[in-house]
Amino acid sequence: MAGHAANSVIELLDHFNLMAGDYQAGNETEGSAFIWGEYHATGSSRFGFNGGQVADDSEYVLWLGNGVSTTSTTTLITGSVVSRVSVNSSLFNLNGNGAGDPVLAEGQDAWDDALVSDLGLNSTDEIVAILGDASSQWATLEANSVATLPGNGGLSFSATPADIDGYQVAVFNVTAEQLMDGSISRFDLALNGADTVLVNVSGGDVTLSKSFTGDFVNNESSVLFNFYEAETVSVDVNVRGGIYAPFATVDQNGSNIDGTVVAAEFDQTAEVHDERFDGYLPYDMIPEPASTVLVMLGGMVLLRRRR
Repeated sequence: MAGHAANSVIELLDHFNLMAGDYQAGNETEGSAFIWGEYHATGSSRFGFNGGQVADDSEYVLWLGNGVSTTSTTTLITGSVVSRVSVNSSLFNLNGNGAGDPVLAEGQDAWDDALVSDLGLNSTDEIVAILGDASSQWATLEANSVATLPGNGGLSFSATPADIDGYQVAVFNVTAEQLMDGSISRFDLALNGADTVLVNVSGGDVTLSKSFTGDFVNNESSVLFNFYEAETVSVDVNVRGGIYAPFATVDQNGSNIDGTVVAAEFDQTAEVHDERFDGYLPYDMIPEPASTVLVMLGGMVLLRRRR
């Protein structure tokens, strides 16, 4: 695939495979995570890269906007930590993968420097606004592909992609009800030449419990499910593709996610694998942080807590 044009949200998704507000870390996240809310660690919280992919240990793979709210130890297989506020260094097992020179950088200056030098952005608020605004923009893209029920027990996503900025992008519009239809047991994908698949999902509460088959397998980094209206997304099956839900609580119920995760809150109980979104979707940069988006994000979190 050709290199991405300058596009702030795509560059963020290329950098991180997990971006969340409040985050209950309950297993291994392969790759890098950006946490702008409260970080709750458990003894099984691990970040970095396994296998043949070894990060430079000076690279920040765990970004903590509000420090750590628990006393469990977090292990970094590779890479370093940057925290906007001071944290207890004993809560981090750096250098979990052997020789290297990882660091724990703390404080507002270190955080601001990392934002500018590593991400080319100026503030956490700007990042959160970009994530929410991108979801809303993508929801307005005209669908060019249709999900159908061929009667074989599957919901069939047959892509008929169109050119967007030099990329072959397939856009589907589906409802939460379609994804949760009791008459189906799986989701089937046929790429048909698409190098990016966007599935816009309407509805406030979504449960993913069907298996992913066809071209969903081994193409996870090209697929993004945009839950632009969701308040909750429950993950009850191994998801093949990214979960983009910047206004929602994502609950992982023991099944892995092979793809990017973006959530207002994320409760993790299984692995998040390093299948960062590598497709292309258009995005018009907002001129400054959108206060309305930030208020909406904060309001949704408060409403859920009051319930």
